[in-house]
Amino acid sequence: MRNQIPWRPNRYHRLKHYLQHRVRVDEESYVVVEPMISPGGWEVHVFRRVSPRSRDHLEIQRLLEEEGIPPEADTAVLDRRFGYGEENLGGIASFVEEELGRKAALVRRIRDEVSRSTG
Repeated sequence: MRNQIPWRPNRYHRLKHYLQHRVRVDEESYVVVEPMISPGGWEVHVFRRVSPRSRDHLEIQRLLEEEGIPPEADTAVLDRRFGYGEENLGGIASFVEEELGRKAALVRRIRDEVSRSTG
């Protein structure tokens, strides 16, 4: 399951705006793919939020860590940054959509693995 959080200014960084896409592992935990725009251009962040209220939160954390999805405090910036003159919005949207697809497939696999190990 994926959901999108509306575009909004970041209260800590006034010149940066984020559009957060969440790929849910369960009701409490998720992986985030978050395009960010600033005066320097676009970049895409990826991180996880695993709640201690998740039934198998330690296993979820371990599996996401093994797959290179860092916790929010250590947000990863994907390899590609987009300057204003380098790319059109369609190219950026395609990159984000591809990354969402990869993360959704990864989360499904992790969800299945956690179900098998606890079920």
